Amino acid sequence: MSNHIIYSAFLLLCSIIFVQSDINCPKLSEPSDFNSKQYFGTWYAVRGIEHSNNLKEKAKRNKTCPKVTVSDKKNNVWEFEWTTNDTKRFRLKEDPQIPGRLTKVVKGETIGMMQITTIPGINNIWAVTICKPDRIASAILSSTPIFKKELIEKLTTILNNQGLKTDYVYDRCD
Repeated sequence: MSNHIIYSAFLLLCSIIFVQSDINCPKLSEPSDFNSKQYFGTWYAVRGIEHSNNLKEKAKRNKTCPKVTVSDKKNNVWEFEWTTNDTKRFRLKEDPQIPGRLTKVVKGETIGMMQITTIPGINNIWAVTICKPDRIASAILSSTPIFKKELIEKLTTILNNQGLKTDYVYDRCD
């Protein structure tokens, strides 16, 4: 009987861990015709979207869009360099099973996973959803530091239609 209790406790723990991982990073639709090379280069964060309710601080609107450089390291590792007042750099590895999903490479990295969302047929704007243990947020990245409202709204709607809350949206630059 004690083995049965231990086994039941183990199954319960596994289900809690599984549910928790789903809450922290929802599975989004995979980009059609995914080609990682199209994402390497310089991008501009034109919109931020907080999907979690627990964030207390508000992002500040900038006069210029924060610059994001995405580069290809070897072995399907991507490096993101987020240039704002304090530059942030992190590396994630492409998931070979799920196009558009990047996972943590370095132990201790604050970002657990990223997922790419695109507008089919449009290559100059895309969204990256960032999953941390206590936060889910998306950034809409554009190839130019210009706010293209129609495309940005379309991507925001795509994220919303996939179950991500989009109540707290902030445009990063003019």
